[in-house]
Amino acid sequence: MSGERYEHSETGWVLIFALGSGLVLSAAVSSLVFKLEGARAPLLLPPLFIFLLLNFFRLTVSVDAGEVRLAFGIGLISKRFRLEDIAAAGTAKSSFLRGWGIRYTGKGWLFNVNSREAVELKMKDGREYMIGTDEPARLLEAVQAALNRGGTQ
Repeated sequence: MSGERYEHSETGWVLIFALGSGLVLSAAVSSLVFKLEGARAPLLLPPLFIFLLLNFFRLTVSVDAGEVRLAFGIGLISKRFRLEDIAAAGTAKSSFLRGWGIRYTGKGWLFNVNSREAVELKMKDGREYMIGTDEPARLLEAVQAALNRGGTQ
């Protein structure tokens, strides 16, 4: 991996199915409620599910010479970790109970759309983050290579 940029996207099939089902169900209920009672509040649910689908259907992780970047869905929700702020990186497992999306786990923040496998970043300030991925070995190799190039680890 030395010298090259890493980028990988993982599709969140469970989230797509769950949010897609919610979209279809909320659209049906909203339509029925609007026709029967003229209520407009349920009409807000389908756009909410569309927003969530667009923002959590995929997680793209990239590593280059200066940072590790995460971008969910179409990129409105993202996070950057400067390599100079990372003290160590390793692999970790995430529990099914921790769910998907962006979660605080009690130990640190988890960014995940599908996988139980993760790469854990331990920051110099003590904070910890887990990045869910279906290729933890490749992501960890890319992070460690970038850290080594920068003389951080």
